[in-house]
Amino acid sequence: MTTRNNWEQAWVDDYLDLLNMAKRLQDQEWEQELLQTLREYKRHSAMEIHYRMTQGLWRRFDEINRRMLELYEKLKANQDQTENEQIQEQVWDLKIERIDVMRRIHG
Repeated sequence: MTTRNNWEQAWVDDYLDLLNMAKRLQDQEWEQELLQTLREYKRHSAMEIHYRMTQGLWRRFDEINRRMLELYEKLKANQDQTENEQIQEQVWDLKIERIDVMRRIHG
């Protein structure tokens, strides 16, 4: 939760800096836009956090797919039945994890 609080504080600080710049430039339209955005910062921060979490999940999804491809290549090249069973079990676990990741992305 600290990371979220730090991120929110940095976001507010950045917008306050922009607001000060708009005031110095006497750009009232920009100033009003920034004030409106600051009033809605919770919604904006929630959107940004959701975006970052989703990106992390997509990265994990890609990692799982890469790992599965590596394991499938091992299966093709390997003749040891015991080792193949272990590899197939790893693939199955990755499939289950991939389903979970997709549910979280779309949930």
